[in-house]
Amino acid sequence: MARERVQRALALVWCITAALVVTPLVMVHAQPLEVSQVQFLQDCKAAWDQDFDGWSNNPDCSSSASSKFECDSSGMIVKISLQYANLFGPLPDSISNLRVLSSLDFYRAQVTGSIPGTIGSLTSLLSLRLVGNPLSGSIPAAFFSLANLAYVRIEFNQLTGAIPAAIGSLENLSYLSLYGNKFTNSIPASIGNLTNLNHLDLSNNELTDSIPETIGSLATLTQISNQLTGSIPAAIGSMTALKLLQLSFNQLIGSVPATIGSLLALTGMILNNNQLTGSIPATIGSMTALQRLLLYENKFNDSIPGAFGKLTTLRYLYLNKNEFTGSIPTAIGNLTNLAKLALHYNQLTGSIPSGIGNLTSLRSLGLNNNQLSGSIPAAMGSLADLEYLYLHQNQITGSIPADMGRLTRLLLL
Repeated sequence: MARERVQRALALVWCITAALVVTPLVMVHAQPLEVSQVQFLQDCKAAWDQDFDGWSNNPDCSSSASSKFECDSSGMIVKISLQYANLFGPLPDSISNLRVLSSLDFYRAQVTGSIPGTIGSLTSLLSLRLVGNPLSGSIPAAFFSLANLAYVRIEFNQLTGAIPAAIGSLENLSYLSLYGNKFTNSIPASIGNLTNLNHLDLSNNELTDSIPETIGSLATLTQISNQLTGSIPAAIGSMTALKLLQLSFNQLIGSVPATIGSLLALTGMILNNNQLTGSIPATIGSMTALQRLLLYENKFNDSIPGAFGKLTTLRYLYLNKNEFTGSIPTAIGNLTNLAKLALHYNQLTGSIPSGIGNLTSLRSLGLNNNQLSGSIPAAMGSLADLEYLYLHQNQITGSIPADMGRLTRLLLL
């Protein structure tokens, strides 16, 4: 009997303790939304013809829609996440009611219309993702009062007009992508004020004019594929933390500045499909972290620098469709990590260096449409991983070395 009394007492203590622990959590979780937040949800229902599991009629934080809307203990919405929601309606002006909203995510949610100017009231906003919606019009001026913004992705929309100079006021931005819109005019010089940026992507817009010198103030990732003209500014050498430089498919002219050699952290330099001329600076040999170097479809018209031989981490080297002259540098044999080497459609002369046999990771080698002479070096038989070999349209003589018979993975010769 005594033992049973002890067990009952322990059970009672456990129940009381559980009630004390659980009850406050339930009360907080069931906190009703503040009136202004309810108004926003009702406006959403009217604009989108969606009720989100009854939130607009009986909204509180225990709703099953809490994965879409999160609120704090005072009943204020702090997060909206509506992905693939098929809303087919505009953002209500009453979005300005969400005074403590920190995260707003409409990823492929089919939000229509324009970005409302009332978005400027979301002064607590840290993260904004408006990706893959048919939004049109320009970015409202009020947007640039959101001084706390750190992460912005406004991609794959139909936004037009210029990128306002006021963008330079968002100095807390670390991530900015305006990819895939219809922005026009030039990149504002004020972009250089965003010194906390570690990702900038303005690709696939209709931007014109030259790259501003102020871009040298930025940090690590720059992708700008548009209709830019002018030359690559020497100030780009100041971007010493840069990891990827993507300036392909523009109309850039002039030569690559020697200051490019200061970008010691760069792993990818993608400058293809421009009108760049002259020689590649020897300073490129300092960029020993490079893994991808894509310079194809330009008008480079000097010899391939031997400094390339210092880029021993390089995996992809595309120099095809330029006007390179001279011979293939013997130092190319140092690039033992190369998987693809494209030198075709140039004006290269001389023989194929035997050191090319050191490139044992090579899967594709394009040397066609040059003026190469001499015989195929027997060392090519060491390229055991080679799948594609292009040698046509040259002046190569002699027979195919017997060692080439070891290239059992070769699919095309």
